[in-house]
Amino acid sequence: MRWYKNRDVKLGEISHPADREEWKFFDRRYPSFAQEIRNIRLGLATDGFNPFGPTRKKTYSVWPLVIVVYNLPPSMCMKKPFMFMTDIVPGPNSTGKYINVCLRPLIDELKILWNTGVKIYDQSLKQNFTMRAALMWTISDYPAMIMISGWSGKGKMGCQSKDHKKARADCKHFGVLSYLWIDEKGKSPKAPYFLTRKQRKLLCEWISALKLPDGYSSNISRCCNVEECIFYGFKSHDCHIFLQKLLPLAIRELLPAPIADAITVDKDEVERSRFKDLLEGPVLKVMTFETCQVNGYKFSTKSASGSGIVVKGNLHGNNLDYYGQLQEIIRLIYQGCNHVYLFRCIWFDSVGNGVRIDKNRVVTIDMTSRLKSNEIFILASQASQVYYAPSVMNPKAKMSTVVKSKNRPIDESIIAQNDIEDAFQEDRSNASTSFSLFVNFAQYG
Repeated sequence: MRWYKNRDVKLGEISHPADREEWKFFDRRYPSFAQEIRNIRLGLATDGFNPFGPTRKKTYSVWPLVIVVYNLPPSMCMKKPFMFMTDIVPGPNSTGKYINVCLRPLIDELKILWNTGVKIYDQSLKQNFTMRAALMWTISDYPAMIMISGWSGKGKMGCQSKDHKKARADCKHFGVLSYLWIDEKGKSPKAPYFLTRKQRKLLCEWISALKLPDGYSSNISRCCNVEECIFYGFKSHDCHIFLQKLLPLAIRELLPAPIADAITVDKDEVERSRFKDLLEGPVLKVMTFETCQVNGYKFSTKSASGSGIVVKGNLHGNNLDYYGQLQEIIRLIYQGCNHVYLFRCIWFDSVGNGVRIDKNRVVTIDMTSRLKSNEIFILASQASQVYYAPSVMNPKAKMSTVVKSKNRPIDESIIAQNDIEDAFQEDRSNASTSFSLFVNFAQYG
């Protein structure tokens, strides 16, 4: 308990909370407490989680309340043997503001430790003393901080909200945004960005049905409760994908055009890889695969979420994106044990009305359209991955929205598993065995 006072301190360096100005201010404010260096400085950490995982089938909330001791060295104070779980608050839903009921016993004991203290025997000095304790900090995310502090972070009294009656009155005073003015009956009209419960449910159903490409995000459908129309459990990357990639697409169908126009969809750069010149032509034997990881994407012929493809093309001197779906992954074998990987695809009509681009550069595809072309093969190195998201309002409609996948680093080596017989090109193997393929096309340049 005395370590923080007896340690070596380097001027201008913070190696312990005792070096912070907050700790020093507390000592100046309560000198009688600071005089006894064995008095304990505590932190309270809490957060809620679903022990069954973020699933729609079973909702549950558990809130552990953990005390940490800041008198200890940093190497000890955040380790399990020195952290004390004072309470666990379980329930079918989040406790909300009623967590203060469960905190009451802990607060009562902390008040005793602060006001009067308790008699303790110091084994190192062989003496008794009165030990007091102070709760210095709480450790939580923003929603939990609102709950344990008794603040209001949502609803009519939300401390961050800018849409309230005073703001509406200001709009009328300055003669702007007349559609937000309070009417004669004192009612505030809904803001244009407001989603009705029916719209929120459509959004949740759409998210829960999405099957995004491998590595694009975690299974965010598990973070969506369709019945309650809420999202929870997003990690930072999932939140980024939802806000910057998915939500702008959904808003186009759920909210007025001016709202959708204010949100743009990011454009992903398509990487081009060099490929080996075809000098002598391939031998007659080929191999087929079900999955292929290339250019940082994982493609699959067995999954709709992993088979979306876009390649850069040229039409009458103009650059054009050609969208399609992967049908087959083929490896051609060349002299000198060299290999080239091809994708056999079907292509949607990018020249006619099969592909539409609105003023916000959002691309929609007619999934029933077909491009009139005999060029069904591309080099795997030319492909980038996309996902075709169905309509929010009508998931069975033929029009789908293009979501460009983000590539990620891959293993530079080639790892291929093959336990089927090689076949001639005219009679390809129809084995159902699944293969995983990792390709670095730079070595063929």
